[in-house]
Amino acid sequence: MDTNGNLYGAYRNGFYELKYGFGHHHNKWQAFDLSVTCSQQNSGTENIGGLTDAGQSSGAPYDGVSPLYGAANTGGANNAGTVFSLTPNGGQWTQTVLYNFCSQKNCTDGLNPAGGVILDAGGNLFGLTFEGGNNFLNVGAGVAYELSASGGSWNETVLYRFCSVDNCADGALPLGDLVSDSAGTLFGTTTAGGGNCKAGKNGCGVIFSLAPTGQNSVETVLHAFCAKRQCRDGAFPASGLSIDSSGNLYGTTAGNGPEGDVLFELSGPTYQVLHSFCSLAGCLDGEEPLARPIIGPDGNLYGTTFAGGTGSDNGTVFKYTR
Repeated sequence: MDTNGNLYGAYRNGFYELKYGFGHHHNKWQAFDLSVTCSQQNSGTENIGGLTDAGQSSGAPYDGVSPLYGAANTGGANNAGTVFSLTPNGGQWTQTVLYNFCSQKNCTDGLNPAGGVILDAGGNLFGLTFEGGNNFLNVGAGVAYELSASGGSWNETVLYRFCSVDNCADGALPLGDLVSDSAGTLFGTTTAGGGNCKAGKNGCGVIFSLAPTGQNSVETVLHAFCAKRQCRDGAFPASGLSIDSSGNLYGTTAGNGPEGDVLFELSGPTYQVLHSFCSLAGCLDGEEPLARPIIGPDGNLYGTTFAGGTGSDNGTVFKYTR
C-alpha cells in the first residue's frame, strides 16, 4: 500500500494497481494494469508471491517512487525463475531482472522461486526457491538465498541448501515468503522433510529459522510436522508464516486429510494447534487452508480455506479470535 492508500500486486503474468474512488467510481475499487517495459527480453513469467519495497522493514507505506521487488517462478535466462525490480518513471514502469536462477552448474543456486522476497533495513533481499540446491529427487530440495547490490549489479549468496542432512530432517521443498523478527532472524516452512511422516516418505514439512550470516548461515528446525498420531499437529504447510510484534509465528497446513488441516501458533519453543479444520459436520468451518493467516489490527487472525463451507464446497473466509 502506498501513502495514498493505493494497492500494488502481481498476478500470473503481470502487475496491477488498485485505486479507491478513482474518477467517477466513487466508493469502489478500480484495477489498472501497470504499464511495464522490460529491460531484458525474458524477465520471467508466473509471478509468485507479492510485491515489496524498502519501507517493509519499518512498516512504512510505499512512497510511490522507489522500486518494488518480486519473484517470478519461471522464465528468465535459464527458464528457472527470476528476482526482479519494478521502477516507476512518469507513468511507466520498468521491470529489471536482478538475478536469474540456475546460473550455477546443476542449479546449486536455486530453481523456481517459491514465493516473493523480503528486504532488510540494509536493502538486501531474501527469499526461497522450491527446488535446486542439493541433489534431491533429481531436482534439488530448494535453497534460502540473499541478494545484495554491489557496483550496480546484484550478487546472490546461498544461505542454506535444504536436505543437507540425512533423510532431509532439516526440511525440503520450501514454499511461501520468509518473515523476519526484530533481530533479523528469518523464519519459513517447507512442504517436505522433517521425518515423523508415514503419509509422505520424504517427510511432512517443517518450520525453520535461519540466522543469515552468509554461506555459514545456520538453519534450525523449530517443529517437524506430523509428530502426533494422524498428523493432528498438521502436515504439509503450503505457505509461509506470519509474525507478530512479540515474535510469535502463525501458519496453516494443508494436511493429509482433515486431521492435518490446522491453524497453528509457535511461541518460542511451544507449538500449539489453534484450530483443526473440518471440525464441524460437513466441514462448515473450512478445509485445506492454502494461504498463511494475516494478523489484523485487532490482533485476531484472518485467512481462507480452499474447500469446505456451505454450498458447493468452495472454501471459506475465517477469523480466529486470540
